[in-house]
Amino acid sequence: MLNEILTGAIGGLVVGVGAMLIRLYNRKRIESRFPVSGDYISFYEDIIDGQKVVAPSESRIIQRGASLKITTKDPNERSWTLSGTIMQGGHVSGVYSADAVYDDGVGSFYLKISKDALDGMWNGYDHENKMTNSGRYWFRRFLPASIVPYEKSFLNDILHTSANAFGYGYIDTDAIKNDSCNFALVAIVRGEFAGFCFGRRLPIGSLPDLLKMSPGILPDDVRVSDSSGTLGIMKTIAIRRKYQGHGVGSRLVKAAEESLVKLGCECILVPAWSVEGKTPIENILLTKDYAKWVTNEGYWKASCEAQEFKCISYNGKCRCSVTFFRKGRL
Repeated sequence: MLNEILTGAIGGLVVGVGAMLIRLYNRKRIESRFPVSGDYISFYEDIIDGQKVVAPSESRIIQRGASLKITTKDPNERSWTLSGTIMQGGHVSGVYSADAVYDDGVGSFYLKISKDALDGMWNGYDHENKMTNSGRYWFRRFLPASIVPYEKSFLNDILHTSANAFGYGYIDTDAIKNDSCNFALVAIVRGEFAGFCFGRRLPIGSLPDLLKMSPGILPDDVRVSDSSGTLGIMKTIAIRRKYQGHGVGSRLVKAAEESLVKLGCECILVPAWSVEGKTPIENILLTKDYAKWVTNEGYWKASCEAQEFKCISYNGKCRCSVTFFRKGRL
């Protein structure tokens, strides 16, 4: 009788351990095939003031086999929790809800897993607009970018990246240097060139030439910095296409700010390239506490139409403008 009890107990233990090992194996197999744990920048289509916009957030995915828990927070501190399941073929299906008790935003989402990214749709109740809404929803993994000082060996990569982002003839190569007034930085991801940023501390009274227009009454931080020689500018920022949306631009902006502070700047301007009102770098700057200041619609017009450079958006007339962003709290 005792032997039968012991045999049954041992048999049950073996079955239990075996089942646990099978579950652990299946969990690790899924995690190996679809490794999505980590930190991401997420983007979702939203409606603000009646206009469809793309809103960025910072997200973290925690994976346990096929089960995913996603936490996400936008620049306005609104946050959501998502629960999803990885289905066959790398599809993710799940539900989300807002974390705040007063925010009744809830819904569902669908994503397709690819390398360092997830892409899909969301659908649910939009608390801010008091309506059912839907839109594209996608995630890009934060990639480990190293920011290093510019060296001449990077010049060819900078010229190619600039040509893809803006067009030919845009870059002033004499301005790409590191000295007592200038900085130039390069982003490296997984051993590859990923992007660049350069700028400078401006001489006293440089603002009129920079703006190419009369902005009216100047903000106090801009006025004081321009008159004291402590106004800095991030002249150009560009990211290689394969690394866009992976946090490289944010790291370059942060490193550029640190460089300008070391150069003695107390206020920073960013002349952001825009095409028909769309500014590629706007989301990055807004999340870094920059404020949109003034737009010069004709900033490039004379040079563009004189074909002094070849703009990627030129179609017989100049469609580009410059929107100046500013940051005075460094």
